Amino acid sequence: MIEDSGIFDDASSGDEDSGVIEDDAGPTDDAGETGGGEGLHDGGDGECVAIGTCSENYHDDGTGECVAEGCAENYHDNGIGECVAEGCAENYHDGGDGKCVAAGTCSEGYHNGGAGDCVAVGTCSDGYVADGNGDCALQFVSIPAGSFTLSHATGSHSSGDTVTLNAFLLKKTPVTVAEFEKCVAAGACTSEHYRTAADVDAAYCNYNRGNAWKNHPMNCIDMYGAKEYCEWIGGLGRLPTEEEWEYAATHNGTKHLNTAYPWGNNAPQHCVTAQYYDFSTSTHCQGNSAAPMTNDGYEGTSDVSLHSPAGDSPLGLVDMSGNVSEWTASLYTNGSSDYILKGASWNGEVGELGVTWRYYTNPTYWTNSVGFRCAE
Repeated sequence: MIEDSGIFDDASSGDEDSGVIEDDAGPTDDAGETGGGEGLHDGGDGECVAIGTCSENYHDDGTGECVAEGCAENYHDNGIGECVAEGCAENYHDGGDGKCVAAGTCSEGYHNGGAGDCVAVGTCSDGYVADGNGDCALQFVSIPAGSFTLSHATGSHSSGDTVTLNAFLLKKTPVTVAEFEKCVAAGACTSEHYRTAADVDAAYCNYNRGNAWKNHPMNCIDMYGAKEYCEWIGGLGRLPTEEEWEYAATHNGTKHLNTAYPWGNNAPQHCVTAQYYDFSTSTHCQGNSAAPMTNDGYEGTSDVSLHSPAGDSPLGLVDMSGNVSEWTASLYTNGSSDYILKGASWNGEVGELGVTWRYYTNPTYWTNSVGFRCAE
């Protein structure tokens, strides 16, 4: 019986036995030694933390592992320190090199390609062309190569001639006041070739007319001023020829449709498809995009977006009829000193809206109903 009391000797002999009891009561240490108990994992510094969290100064690498820096293979920082497989956090986007940067900025060596995406400096997004400052701010439409038959004589062709053209780019809208201002600021567009709203003989001229006219066509400009701007944008910037202008006006990307108007053969809708003067009612269209399109007698141009898409060409060219007539690089006839204008204006009548309409004048002519667009 006394030997049976040796159980007390076992209990007292031993700190080691009591240590086992302490280990059993300490799951945290044990969990740390085995890589984590239920609901726990390594926080990155060897400490166990709740799954889905990491220790201070550590983060999830995208696969659930906590690391001090970087992301797991095939994961990247979404801009706010989170590792993701694709995309960027809200208000962040691809900076051009695959890294997420704040919206409106680009990674070093990249810039806004025109559509809000980041591309390598010196290049632009599809459909955009750099201006003279290198900014991809000008939206152009690609016109494919092809042939079409002229329904009238031009300076270099007879009526019925088949004209074959190489592929080219044509500016989506007439050049706006805001776009032209950059050329003036750069010193490349000179004041001798245009008039401003401050000039005493320049009623309805849009330059310096105010913020409400920034997106209106640059008007009151002669052909030399238009050429200055188109050449300033760099590359092969130039005025389009009459044949290019007319070919582009009704091309649908596959062929030249030869319709009466850019939008098709339907009759013009006053203040809807085009900005022109309605002689039957002696009314102009509203010119400010902030107000309704109504026959309110407003004289002048309209915002270049006002009649889009109702009046657009099949390829999305805007204001090819109405708003402002546009300078071309084509002479009226061989040996002539006059140049062709295409597209009716806000002050033109409905009969001038057809794509074959043409007007000729000397290259120093300017008026509030004449503007331009560029080609490349």
